[in-house]
Amino acid sequence: MASPFGQNRNPFGAHRTSKPREDEGWLITYADTITNLMALFIMMLAVSTVDLSAFEQVSAQLQKDFTGKETARPISEIRQQIERIVESKGLEDQIEISQDKKGVVVEFSSNILFTSGKADLLPAIKPTFTEIAEELKNETYRSYTIEVEGHTDDNPIHTAEFPSNWELSARRATNVIRFMLDADVEKSRLKAAGYADIHPKVPNRDAAGKPIPENQARNRRIVIRLYPESRPATVPAVEPKEAS
Repeated sequence: MASPFGQNRNPFGAHRTSKPREDEGWLITYADTITNLMALFIMMLAVSTVDLSAFEQVSAQLQKDFTGKETARPISEIRQQIERIVESKGLEDQIEISQDKKGVVVEFSSNILFTSGKADLLPAIKPTFTEIAEELKNETYRSYTIEVEGHTDDNPIHTAEFPSNWELSARRATNVIRFMLDADVEKSRLKAAGYADIHPKVPNRDAAGKPIPENQARNRRIVIRLYPESRPATVPAVEPKEAS
């Protein structure tokens, strides 16, 4: 019996036809493009120098904007803590604190650290170093490298102990490191370097070659650089067992 609604008719309405399926092949090309862009950005980041201070500030601000919560800013915090120590000692004119792309930079005028031509730390500065060392042992900064640089002016030195400014600058830097070690700062975090007079802050001499004493005084300094750095975990040494 034939259908009362007619052949090939939908009893509930007009004749329905299936829509042609859309070609979604473009999604594969889009996904590949995004993946390639991500790989490119990762490569660019890997070979670039990241301004950690700026990154920390931007990250903290974004965290605050999106969550309303403050987040830790170790680079800024360690700078503030060292500034507090320096101010409490009244040494703002002798110790300069700043930030660069890697972290915090602390510059000590040589005249508050050493006697001229010597490398032993003066007793008066040791309490300041003790407080700084204690702050650097805080768990928040355990991943921070402590890099100490020794710098001199261009006046030559020729003594039995220090044949040149290279030896003097290196000994001064390592004596600061030694003080940190004695204060129980982890040795894996410490680095020392002596640069003699090859990295002056300001010219040691004028155009006529005459020394500029105030500039030479500025160039005689110890620089401590503090910056986060990943390092392999320390594996405890295993002592060999004695043969029975």
